[in-house]
Amino acid sequence: MKQHWLPLLTIAIVVASTFMVGSTLGAVLQSSASAGPSEFAAPLTHQSFADRADAVIDRLQRRVSSLPDDAGAWTALGGAYLGKAREAADARLYGKAEEAFTTALQQDSSAVEAMAGLGQLALARHQFAEALEWGERARTITPAAPAVHGVLGDAYVELGRFDEAFTAFQTMVDLRPDLSSYARASYARELLGNIDGAIEAMALAARAGGIVGEPAAWACVQLGNLLWDYRADAAAAQSEYERALFAYPDYAAAHAGLARVAAGQGDLPGALLRATNAVTYQPTTEHLILRADVLQAAGRPAEAARQRALVRSVDALSTASGADSDLEMAEFDADLAFEPDATFAAAKAAHARRPGAKAAEVLAWAAFRAGAIPEAQAAIAAPLALGVSHPLTLYRAAAIAAAAGQRDEALALVDRALAANPTFSIRYAEEAARLRDALQTGVAQ
Repeated sequence: MKQHWLPLLTIAIVVASTFMVGSTLGAVLQSSASAGPSEFAAPLTHQSFADRADAVIDRLQRRVSSLPDDAGAWTALGGAYLGKAREAADARLYGKAEEAFTTALQQDSSAVEAMAGLGQLALARHQFAEALEWGERARTITPAAPAVHGVLGDAYVELGRFDEAFTAFQTMVDLRPDLSSYARASYARELLGNIDGAIEAMALAARAGGIVGEPAAWACVQLGNLLWDYRADAAAAQSEYERALFAYPDYAAAHAGLARVAAGQGDLPGALLRATNAVTYQPTTEHLILRADVLQAAGRPAEAARQRALVRSVDALSTASGADSDLEMAEFDADLAFEPDATFAAAKAAHARRPGAKAAEVLAWAAFRAGAIPEAQAAIAAPLALGVSHPLTLYRAAAIAAAAGQRDEALALVDRALAANPTFSIRYAEEAARLRDALQTGVAQ
């Protein structure tokens, strides 16, 4: 694996849509009627951002109604829908975004930004082979477009083509060093185990994002996650999460980050409050799982079970909107040891479609739960060889090694996980500590 790229300095997939259609959106809005008084005259609220997004969409809808052959306006409308889908965690808007981008290409078959938009949409839906096709098509027309290299790099990562992904990210940084490209540089460094470099790059992304808005909040949350997951630096992580809440009030991902930190410090009531806020503002599967884990840790298993039941309902809605969440649901089921053989089969199928580092880890964990230890060892070897060093990955690798009778390797792996952050996971930190104790006393096999 080549590691000499990115000399300037994660997956940043979900942040892509807002920045990549920015030039078209800006041009269209500048030619529209004046927005009137400054939008920052009143205090910023979650609703003010939602209203602003709706106003942008309404303005663009009026423009395409009056100028239906304006490919740039259709592209901007698609980007606005995709941005709102991310901000509101509403996958139902994916269809509207797709329709707008497709209409743009009908008006102009060489509209690169519309192609990039469809690539971003495919990424959001976890359709990575399709995203790669759109990125390659766009690159043929405009090889110097930063957005195109972002789509390509994100798709390459999930398809396990890491050298190509890192080259694409480096090209993006070279062409346009900004929040989007710095975030990708950070994720690439994280994958390779260069955590100091990942933090450095994400700090650049966070500061490049400005003071307000969802993109700025997203970058602050990613920085907070790095500082907590790998450094257990509660104060620094909390500062970034609070910065995110200033940039975008009631930002669900920031509440989720604060919940994890609170739980790690033993404040389960505070963790539950923050996790509940995250679910309230964005009832995604990720936030529902977090709240369930906090409830379980607080000794409320019946409520945790009800929360987990909602995960499947929310996932069904996402799937109906065209998203592929098979890998995420396989991880969810593997964590619960739910129908191990069926979950292992689902993880294998998902890994075949997107053989990236995360998919390999989920496959390994599902194999472990199903008792297929050789298969688990083979799968977990891939992310470890790449350099992935997230404490959760290391713990899972340690559990697999212990099951294979590799005591020394298992002990080294779990030691690394707990050294990075002894409370890295609400669900697994205590299990990791027990595994280490067992390995140290020679009980674990």
